[in-house]
Amino acid sequence: MKVNLLGGKIHTAFLTLFASALGSTIISTIYSTVDMMCVGQHSGPTAAAALACVNPLWALMMAPGVLAGVGGSVMMSNRKAGGNLDEARGFYTLSVIIAAIMSALVCAILLIFPRELLTFFGGEGQRLDYAVTYMLPIAIISPTFTMSATLSAFMRNDGEAFTPTFATAIGGGLNIFLDVFLVFGCNLGVLGAGLATAIGQTVAFLIMAAYFFRKKCTLKFTKIKHLGNKLTKIFTLGASAFILELAFAITATAYNKMILNLFTEEHLAVFGTASTVAVMFYCLYNAVGTALQPLVSANYGAGAHERVNKTLKISLAASVALGVAFTLLTQLLPDVILKIYMDVTDGVMKIGPPIVRIYNMAIGFTGISIVLTFYFQSVLRRGASVCISLCRGVIFPLLFVFAFPAIFGADALFYSMPIAELMTFIIALLLLFFAKKRKPLTNNSYGD
Repeated sequence: MKVNLLGGKIHTAFLTLFASALGSTIISTIYSTVDMMCVGQHSGPTAAAALACVNPLWALMMAPGVLAGVGGSVMMSNRKAGGNLDEARGFYTLSVIIAAIMSALVCAILLIFPRELLTFFGGEGQRLDYAVTYMLPIAIISPTFTMSATLSAFMRNDGEAFTPTFATAIGGGLNIFLDVFLVFGCNLGVLGAGLATAIGQTVAFLIMAAYFFRKKCTLKFTKIKHLGNKLTKIFTLGASAFILELAFAITATAYNKMILNLFTEEHLAVFGTASTVAVMFYCLYNAVGTALQPLVSANYGAGAHERVNKTLKISLAASVALGVAFTLLTQLLPDVILKIYMDVTDGVMKIGPPIVRIYNMAIGFTGISIVLTFYFQSVLRRGASVCISLCRGVIFPLLFVFAFPAIFGADALFYSMPIAELMTFIIALLLLFFAKKRKPLTNNSYGD
């Protein structure tokens, strides 16, 4: 299904891209959500806590693919809309090479140092054994996660809305079936969950890769001209997305260590559930940004600034609507959320609902920040997008996670993330206000 990025109604194109991204996002959350559910129900809070230790590794696998995919596809779409198909193909070729090299490095690290990494992320004793067992099959096929992130970005910027969703639907459906079959039917526990995710993701990647060999795909490998210039653009434009992905690993590690220092393993299991739910919401916000990005990149490259502004307004409205729904869900039904994700104990039900409510109390503001990050990437405002990513992913979370317990007491730890989201939201709005006062960048002003 091809989407006309430069012509036709903006609402129609946005909804088509959003439906595709939303479908992919919902299904892709299965890789963490269903695994957490099955492992928690089969093996209890210790196994659920083990998956909380694994969470940072998802960011390590995805970050290089997001870097190459976002940075390269923004420039590909911009150049293609400006009529320079050879340059567009050059960005595609280089991005795939970058993703392949970085994915091989990440895979090697995961296979050589699994226990060291997971110990650093909070693994210990049986919790560490569970985490290592779960990660082994995933580490083996980890390049497919990296490459899928890159390929899906290019597909959507090529106007292809169906294939990414179809691929994740097949892979996710297979993952659900195998989770139940292997975890419970074969009694493999955490190993079964890891195998299910590895197999489902491999199938999804193969479906995505096949698209680029079809005749309707305009992206082909070509000789790369101006290598240094292209590298600079890919890395600077992809930097904000890369920071956000990698920052999740950093902040999750900090949270894991602080929770284990201040509280109990049950608190870590609850935090793992709360953060998994939050990540699911972040992924849905990313679906809005993913729908915005091809439209804004293409129309910005073509000089259609009215269509750019209209796309931004639609995207912000969608993120606000999702934010209201997410806030109501986490504030009204925290006990239901916990029961879905694990075989709860009395201790978990005593401490869990307040943590889920507090951790997600600012989830409504998050969507605005995420959408504006995508917007600034797409209009080549790399400084603004990197600023939002650093504030949201590194500066405020790390500052508050250490400062709040020291100043206000241990329980204040769980307020650090919502306050960080609120502060980032304010900065993102200020950046948008000042950006609207400036003249739009042109292709030439960004350099060739």
